[in-house]
Amino acid sequence: IGISVFPRDSEDSVELPKHADTAMYSAKELGRNTYQFYTQDLTSNAFEYFAIEIALRKALERDQFFLVYQPQYNIKSNELIGVETLLRWDHPDIGVISPATFVPIAETTGQIALIGEWVIAQACRQIKIWDDLGLSKPAVSINLSRKQLVIPDLAARVESILDEYKIAGK
Repeated sequence: IGISVFPRDSEDSVELPKHADTAMYSAKELGRNTYQFYTQDLTSNAFEYFAIEIALRKALERDQFFLVYQPQYNIKSNELIGVETLLRWDHPDIGVISPATFVPIAETTGQIALIGEWVIAQACRQIKIWDDLGLSKPAVSINLSRKQLVIPDLAARVESILDEYKIAGK
């Protein structure tokens, strides 16, 4: 539930319901069975949210995402045992945007499935490059969103990408 209060939030009969909607979207972000009162900060946050949502829709086609690989070591042997694939977004105007900011928006808007497939494909592409260069391939872990885990054909999609790059998954 989103709540705006007359006359504190607005005396305008058009603005007041808009503020309630803004508060409602904020409440939805907090989870089910909750409510949120309108504040001016919510309007600012809503504008930022929608700006990121719109830019996020074009980020894949504009090749604005990139991956970094965080090494994982066995601390006893100091041996590299794997890497964790981390997604980053280099927005042309804002700069690098934290996944903590854009992943929840991608989950809410349903864009996480395409972005997740892109991550898997790019990580596989990198593994193939390492293999072609004759480098030892560390175990590569990829984080999945909880929203990806409920995609009915997720396993088939991952298997298809692994087959495309001729990579054995574990």
